[in-house]
Amino acid sequence: MYQHKTLALKSIAVAIMSSAALNAGAYQLEEVMVTAQKRQQSAQDVSIAITAFGSESIKDLGMEQPIDVAAQTPGLFIKNGIGVANPYISIRNVGQSLFVTNAAQPVGMYMNEVNLAYTSLMSLPMYDIERIEVLKGPQGTLFGRNSTAGAMSLFSAKPSMEAGGEFTLQLGNKNLVETDGYINGPLSDTVAGRFAFTSKNRDGFYKNNATGNELGEVEMWAGRGSLLWDANSALTTHLVLEAVKDRSGNTPWASFGIADASDPQTNAGVDWVPGNAFGRDEAYGAGNSTGFAGSNACSEDMSRKELQAQNELGRCVTSTGHSGDGDLYEGEFSLEPVYHHDLYSAMLNVNYEADEVTLTSVTGYLYSDRILQEEFDGTAAISADQTYTSVTDVFSQELRLSGDSDHYNWVAGVYYGADKVDTKDTYDYADTWFHSKLVDFVQETTTYAMFGHTEWHIADSWSLIADARYTAEEITFDGGTYLIDVTDADFDDLLFGVPLENRQLSTATDNETTANEMTWKLGIDYKPNDDWLVYGFVSRGFKSGGYNGTWTSSDAELIPYEIETLIDYEIGFKGTLMDNTLQLNGGVFYYDYQDLQAFVLDASGVFNVSNIPETDIYGAELELWWRPLDGLDIRAGASYTDAEIKKVTADQMANGILAGNTTANAAEWMFNGLLRYEWALAEGYITAWQTDFNYQDDTYFTVQNTEAASQEGFWLANARVSLRPEVGDWEVALWVKNLADKEYVTEMFPDTLESLVAYNPSTPRTYGASFTYKW
Repeated sequence: MYQHKTLALKSIAVAIMSSAALNAGAYQLEEVMVTAQKRQQSAQDVSIAITAFGSESIKDLGMEQPIDVAAQTPGLFIKNGIGVANPYISIRNVGQSLFVTNAAQPVGMYMNEVNLAYTSLMSLPMYDIERIEVLKGPQGTLFGRNSTAGAMSLFSAKPSMEAGGEFTLQLGNKNLVETDGYINGPLSDTVAGRFAFTSKNRDGFYKNNATGNELGEVEMWAGRGSLLWDANSALTTHLVLEAVKDRSGNTPWASFGIADASDPQTNAGVDWVPGNAFGRDEAYGAGNSTGFAGSNACSEDMSRKELQAQNELGRCVTSTGHSGDGDLYEGEFSLEPVYHHDLYSAMLNVNYEADEVTLTSVTGYLYSDRILQEEFDGTAAISADQTYTSVTDVFSQELRLSGDSDHYNWVAGVYYGADKVDTKDTYDYADTWFHSKLVDFVQETTTYAMFGHTEWHIADSWSLIADARYTAEEITFDGGTYLIDVTDADFDDLLFGVPLENRQLSTATDNETTANEMTWKLGIDYKPNDDWLVYGFVSRGFKSGGYNGTWTSSDAELIPYEIETLIDYEIGFKGTLMDNTLQLNGGVFYYDYQDLQAFVLDASGVFNVSNIPETDIYGAELELWWRPLDGLDIRAGASYTDAEIKKVTADQMANGILAGNTTANAAEWMFNGLLRYEWALAEGYITAWQTDFNYQDDTYFTVQNTEAASQEGFWLANARVSLRPEVGDWEVALWVKNLADKEYVTEMFPDTLESLVAYNPSTPRTYGASFTYKW
């Protein structure tokens, strides 16, 4: 029986391959064009590991935010750090989990070539997007600052002289009403204009049982206007203006207590360092704290299932005496958090083509005014109810020259950037023994860089690539942490035995840190024919140092952390097979990662960024796109990454960061796939059936590899069915996301100060219908 089945499968495979070979010319794969090297090229001709998506794929996959891109990109991991905002982006297990406004990611994110310099700017809606390019490995030469892990570039659709437009309406569960579309056309003989828009309204998936209100509702709109002026055959100007207004609610956290309810302690039992006492006096705290992490039977070293069982029995509690019941979507919350964001941006691209040289200027400006709240402890107690308020200005200017010839291609340029982040964050601990705090600071960053990229075609099949970039950066930080609920009673009594004159009621600094770094790349390409590219290279990237933007309990915690560096050794291939009906890309890499900037909660319960001396990362990736039959697309991707901390300091070891641990959010295996089949359903009508899926392996959410802050591997799947006329201007579709209604968490955070482990819940299953009309 087994032999018969095997023979049958082989026969089917041979038949498909034979049919594909005979009819391939009719349904070849579309060429995907990218600008990863600052000039337009086929993605199959670029010696960088790239995953790219065109406008149709973006729409069919339901990509609405950058976080959605990760599901179909091998080696890319994105999660929101605070509910619906502050995405953490990791490529090949190189990422950053710092959640505050002044945090920069090691993955450079760009919108129309303008750098979105901070995590707080990356929660943008994606609509009317022409393409997305994910570049893996250090991009420290052509992209520059803070691209140790790679770069993610989004490009909005440009205006054209063809008049037309599109409108899409989506309706779904939880009263979803979503619209998007564009209007495009000529404004004169040389100027084309385009206006794109989107809006989204939806009820929340989460319920506050204390008030009966739903939380996590969505209320957002955005608009983008762009002009394209072809002054003559040599000069082109592209202007983009965009505004985003978001008045959504944020999602609350859920939590489990990790304090032993049978071993109550009062605040006086806390051992604080003299001069760093940020707790209330003994009189305030006595009887209000039930216990502290690690006592007796309860610990953050327990699994999530074990903690849930002990919480449901009332044996493990938070420091305010609350127990979690494991329900990620309902609870009693002291705060109903909001996410209010106004984002305005402008981009001007001027391109002048002379006989052999092209001059390009890219000017960008972003202004962000944001209020983000989080209900961190997930209980009715006012304990770590946070409000993050910030105003951010980002200006950048890049000038570059480029040229092509039969023997070489080159790019040279200069870059200037100026950023300012004005932050006022409050941490409310009114129902605990801990003082509430205000974090108030202004951070300014100035960056200068010069760069060059060259490709020498040294023989018919061989090319040599050499890149270099010099970056000078200065970051100034003025401000710190202040207590905001100090009462007269605090001054009448001793605070944990600390005399009044030694009490530290604020920590602040007015300081600067600088970086002067050279990044580079040296590689070689081999093209034996038009269908294959084999490449290898060594490259270096760096991420600037910076300042801890969370609350601090001593001035020492405001000493800037150091830069991190990464050297990438990589070999890869790209193949186009079977008369351009199959693409197969893959590669292997090794990272020598020095001074990794790790976000940690140390043993005393204080947030900090710590440079881990040595980390090794190695892995492999494989991507396939196959069209074996007319209308049938098969995509698959896989990545394997081993990220191991090799060397730590004594302080890091004392805080649970050990040699042999994995980096935070490091999934060893990741898989993704897509099946799409389009065919004529009846005369004059075409239907398309699509499913996409992805797998993420077991993950630790902290560098301490805390058991309670870990998650087992899981699969997710989505589905979409559409119908359109063969010759027509409309489409209707039904769609489902999170098809199996998988319950998982997007972030976990152990907090020994509040004796809990907090969990940020995922979005449950969503479904709906869409109608699109084009003209």
